Amino acid sequence: MYLASLSIDMDPLECYHRIHGCELPREDPGVLMDATLDTWLRLLDRLQARATFFLVAQGTKREHVQEILARGHEVGNHTWSHPYGHSQLPREELIAQVSRAHDTLTAAGAEVTGFRAPGYHLSALLYEVLSDLGYHYSSSQMGSWTYMAAKTAVRTLMVLRGRKSGSHSHPLTDMLAPVYPYAPCPAKPWQRSSHGEEGVIEIPVSRGPAPLSLPATGGFLFLFRAPRLLMPPSRYPLVLNFHGIELWPDERPLDPRILSSEFALRVPLARRLTIIEEALQFYRQREYLFLPLRELACAYQSKS
Repeated sequence: MYLASLSIDMDPLECYHRIHGCELPREDPGVLMDATLDTWLRLLDRLQARATFFLVAQGTKREHVQEILARGHEVGNHTWSHPYGHSQLPREELIAQVSRAHDTLTAAGAEVTGFRAPGYHLSALLYEVLSDLGYHYSSSQMGSWTYMAAKTAVRTLMVLRGRKSGSHSHPLTDMLAPVYPYAPCPAKPWQRSSHGEEGVIEIPVSRGPAPLSLPATGGFLFLFRAPRLLMPPSRYPLVLNFHGIELWPDERPLDPRILSSEFALRVPLARRLTIIEEALQFYRQREYLFLPLRELACAYQSKS
């Protein structure tokens, strides 16, 4: 059997308004959780799969956390308010983003030992903060050049159209990060440490084989509908990453700029569910065992 994990980032709807240069919504920050969480949980029940939900604490209600835990899933920290420019925050603000979210999620009953950074980037300061707070793992790196190129192209196109994206670009050195779980070098987290596997372990979101190196995300799965293209080389652990909005209900309105930019939302919800089910079936037929990221980290370290 080969190790795999499915994770879902439950980014608030406000994040998508910021990314696509739309006016910020006036809704409760928990509206996306209310609209999509039950659909995700019912899908995972049907698939008999346990996942990791990375939650932005500001938009998360206590009952959200407890429902996730009751269904056997893991809750991870995705910061307090999802700042895309977290790598540029002063140390005190970054600590507050991580620790405030941690305290909120643990108060709701979660044992939080894992973290995912907004925008897929593990900075040296963030690694230091996670180490000081005693985190077991991070799943923050995205080394796919395809992802970085697509992100840059979209940001550039928005500028040409007179709009500004709230997302941030990250260093090209992230493309040098390993495709497998590793203990980062504290000063250069995209490099593997030469001092063994102690401390916070980084579990990158997977990328497919070269030359495309497609990121193993819901967006690219819905775009290409070819799970094979997202498999990491050499049977390294497969880390699939989805976003809560990808199961947004058809009948609920969204800003047209978000609908036209998110690949998943161009597909009817019933078909989106089928695509995910078929992808997991494809991977399971190839002997991938899906575990929450916390268990994958423990299993990988025990094998190392």
